[in-house]
Amino acid sequence: MENTSITSENFDLNKLTCNNLESLLSAGKKDLEPYVDCNDAIEKKKDDIVALEKINQKLNSKSKVKGFFIVAIILVILDALLYIAIKGEYIAIKGYPDDLEFLILPIVPAVVFTIIGTIITITNRIFKKQNKTVPTVLQKSEAELSELMAKKERIIDNFTAIPFIPEDYCSEYALTTMLQYIKNGRADNWKEVTALYEEHLHRMTMEENAKITAQNSILQTDLAKETRNATRSAASGAWVSAAGIWWN
Repeated sequence: MENTSITSENFDLNKLTCNNLESLLSAGKKDLEPYVDCNDAIEKKKDDIVALEKINQKLNSKSKVKGFFIVAIILVILDALLYIAIKGEYIAIKGYPDDLEFLILPIVPAVVFTIIGTIITITNRIFKKQNKTVPTVLQKSEAELSELMAKKERIIDNFTAIPFIPEDYCSEYALTTMLQYIKNGRADNWKEVTALYEEHLHRMTMEENAKITAQNSILQTDLAKETRNATRSAASGAWVSAAGIWWN
């Protein structure tokens, strides 16, 4: 017995009545609505993941500053400044003979060392917390992306009308536009509705090209005007020089 089941390969859109065609396009549009929403969510999630990966990479590649190295430099600078201040008599340390001046010098650096050490400790804790938080959020986003991709596949598997509509017309805009032609009575069959849609696209393309051409024409006109003005200025300057006319 011959197999007469209808598939997307042997389905003839030209044989559909106006009502059936409208039903098919409406069903196709209904198919696409959850698909478009899911696809938009996937693209957004991908952008989020890219941003998180950049942050994570920055955190991992960020060189940890050696706190004691910085503190050592600060201590040396403070000792030098304090020594200069004492020797230059900008600071007077009463009760200490000259040969015991340096006994007081470590006090200030020690205080600074304690303060800076505390700041570095707090900073490192924040840094470690960020290093733990970002990968966790990134992992969660990747899991959510996988769920969205699976959801997208399920939506595609549940398509009822899209498999019977050519790819060039499988967009919300195309289906909405063609449905409008049918509802307005401008088209009664597949050939008429696609012809109107193709004409619409062609007109839009021509209008867009006309806008681009007009913009380029304006730019070229402005450029020509500037060039002409510059040429006139140069020519008038040459004429003035040749005529020996000068203004004081």
